[in-house]
Amino acid sequence: ARYADSFGFQVDRPWDMWPWRDWVIKAYNDNMPFDEFITWQLAGDLLPNATDEQILATAFNRLNQQESEGGSVEEEYRVEYVCDRVQTFSTTFLGLTFECARCHDHKFDPLTHKEYYQFFAMFQNIDEAGLYSYFTTSPPTPALTMQDASSHQKLAELRLAVSSLEAAVEEIRRSREPAFAAWLNSPDRIGKTSLLMPELGRFQFETLAGDKLANSVAPDKPAVLKGENKLAPGHDGNGVEFTGDDSIDLPFGNFKREEPFTVSLWLKTPDVKERAVVFHRSRAWTDAASRGYELLIENGRLKWSLIHFWPGNAASTSTKSPLPVNEWVHVVVSSDGSSRASGLTIRINGESTDIEVVKDSLTREITGGGGDNIALGERFRDRGFKGGMVDDFRVFSRRLSDLEALATFDEVAASSLLTRPTEQLDETQRATLLDHFLMTTDDAWTQHLAALQSARGALAQFNDGLKEIMVMRELPEPKKAYVLYRGEYTQRREEVFAGTPAALSPFPEDAPKNRLGLAKWLT
Repeated sequence: ARYADSFGFQVDRPWDMWPWRDWVIKAYNDNMPFDEFITWQLAGDLLPNATDEQILATAFNRLNQQESEGGSVEEEYRVEYVCDRVQTFSTTFLGLTFECARCHDHKFDPLTHKEYYQFFAMFQNIDEAGLYSYFTTSPPTPALTMQDASSHQKLAELRLAVSSLEAAVEEIRRSREPAFAAWLNSPDRIGKTSLLMPELGRFQFETLAGDKLANSVAPDKPAVLKGENKLAPGHDGNGVEFTGDDSIDLPFGNFKREEPFTVSLWLKTPDVKERAVVFHRSRAWTDAASRGYELLIENGRLKWSLIHFWPGNAASTSTKSPLPVNEWVHVVVSSDGSSRASGLTIRINGESTDIEVVKDSLTREITGGGGDNIALGERFRDRGFKGGMVDDFRVFSRRLSDLEALATFDEVAASSLLTRPTEQLDETQRATLLDHFLMTTDDAWTQHLAALQSARGALAQFNDGLKEIMVMRELPEPKKAYVLYRGEYTQRREEVFAGTPAALSPFPEDAPKNRLGLAKWLT
């Protein structure tokens, strides 16, 4: 099982894997049947209605050495971890030195190069990072929260408090219809000419005083322009053009996951970026597992994420359509404090855009580890927004209503809708105004959201104080697997699917092609 109390390699940080060791001792003392002992460790997470104890047993598969040295390639080490599982399984349970087949076939060896990677496919289907975090102490995902009876009961109570408040949202919305109808016809609405929003900062990048960029909302909190970034003609007046190696640092932005917030900006990309950091609140990329939040461009598309440990503990959405090249685009991103992908929104040029869910598994804090304020255009050991431009960058301390979000793009259009006579409103416009009324005017709604945020905060604080341990947690869809020429992670050849060597016993026809089926095949 190659048990140790640290990650190994150069940095060799300690890890908390002792609960698995204690489980093994308990299993021996309880005289657990050997087939169960094997099955739980190989695939406890895949058992029907798996218990925490059965999932804990799968930590057996995560005991390989792990890397965090600067300059290490994440995919290279992810492949190494999966290979370690293949070789540990084959040596421990089959008595075979399977690793010889990793690089190529051998003339008289019945275990083939292809079969090695069919076995590999069994062990790679988890949301795993190839590097552990240098700047935080959280274990790599997937991870199991360790609970005793007391903490289990407390979590249940806190979750019930949150779910009850969430369930009441629609009822409260319906109950406010009479107040909304009165507001629609009131002078308070018809007479409005502008929208006042809870703005923490607005940076229009018009002038530079030393290295300081003015904040028109809070003059005592300017941004700092670093390196060779420069002011250049932007969307309206000047904007900032990024080198990709230097950032603009803001003096705020350390939102917790239960705290709603919104960011709006104009941006222009000079080309189709494979990956580029537009802005973020984090210490680093893989060195901190991206903990925080970030707006990236990936393969030309915007990706908006809140992250505890990428990839397995995050909420993330992406636009379905790529950004236009060399064209100014207005973007509004927000989080509603729910820690769900459904609570992350992306608006482009004043309108909602089609998005897809990338990740929806955020369960722990997004703060901590340093990098506590927003930075634009660059991140430590990541790919910056080289040649890209940003203008009129604004940060708000709650989720903006759809009308307010529109106002950051076109204030005239937003004001026109706000003051439109009631009889001229269609259903969509009426729904937009209801959302705006609740968010900005209605005290009952505001009080309910405050109570919900408080309950979410209490749950997050308690949950974040509980220990985690690395385990296995099968993804709903298999990752693609390939024969790797010479065993190198970059040299993908033929696609393969989960299976066992033909020279050994046939795989049970009624067994799934995963670790649980593998355990059945073995036992």
